[in-house]
Amino acid sequence: MPQVIKNGRIQDDEWKVLRLAENDEAATVWVPAGRVIVPLVVWQVQRLLLAGRAEAGNLAVKALPLVAGTPLKRRPLP
Repeated sequence: MPQVIKNGRIQDDEWKVLRLAENDEAATVWVPAGRVIVPLVVWQVQRLLLAGRAEAGNLAVKALPLVAGTPLKRRPLP
């Protein structure tokens, strides 16, 4: 299991990252149990199904596909 540094200590990383395969549909892809990071498009179409897991702290959303060396653009909050 991968490990992370949390609160200054090395711990097992409980989070899984859901990646869509080329033939996966965001509306029908199965989100596994446990702590999962889902792509924004999955959250957008499955929000009603996943909201309870997010509120419980077991679901996170990856908003951007980050590419090494690509700077993030700062945008003002609404």
